Amino acid sequence: HSYTTGDIFVIAGETPHLFQSISSKSGSHMISLFFTKKSFGEGFFEIPELKEINTFFDSVARGFQLHSKKKSIEQIMHTLCTADTFEKFLHFLRLIKIIITADKTELTGFIQTKKISNVEGRRLQQVFDYVIHNFEKIITLHQVSDMVHMTPPAFCRFFKQRTNKTFFQFLIELRIEHACQMLYNPNKIAIAEISEKSGFQSISNFNRTFKRLKGTTPSLYVKKAGIDTDFSF
Repeated sequence: HSYTTGDIFVIAGETPHLFQSISSKSGSHMISLFFTKKSFGEGFFEIPELKEINTFFDSVARGFQLHSKKKSIEQIMHTLCTADTFEKFLHFLRLIKIIITADKTELTGFIQTKKISNVEGRRLQQVFDYVIHNFEKIITLHQVSDMVHMTPPAFCRFFKQRTNKTFFQFLIELRIEHACQMLYNPNKIAIAEISEKSGFQSISNFNRTFKRLKGTTPSLYVKKAGIDTDFSF
């Protein structure tokens, strides 16, 4: 998923995820709040007075992005950074209540069925880092499997079991998301150049893949987003 200034994500514990910024002089800044259902003691959220808030833990398994009440949530997140212990507790409960009632979309249809070990996590991180920095080049299965000291068939099983995607599904989706970011570029980059810089060997393959994943062509995608631009084909 792409993200931009002011976006808010809620991600369940032990869910593999990665935030990666595009190159920028200003960089990115994120405020994170970590907690578990047992942060305030066993059974704390089971008391009748917190029944409404307890539903939060039932809805968070697949993770979600918030689309409403973001200003209120942002204010509380900033307040949490400087509040004393008791105030943090009160703000936290208020925060969860607001999140429950906000509009949201799920991040994935996949629920992790088992924990990922530290070794497995490092392997995934190594693959993610390599792909994120080299997706515009040709990447083979042998390259990434050798990187984590696995055979190609073993790596394919390993990756699919832990991400619910094949490696090449992940690679193609990353390339298309990068293309979407470039389509928002006000400097009016040609579609052919975007295709090449996103790792596609032909513009026809790029257009076909883009439409399959986004449900529309690159040029119509831009028009629907209301971006004022003029592309060369």
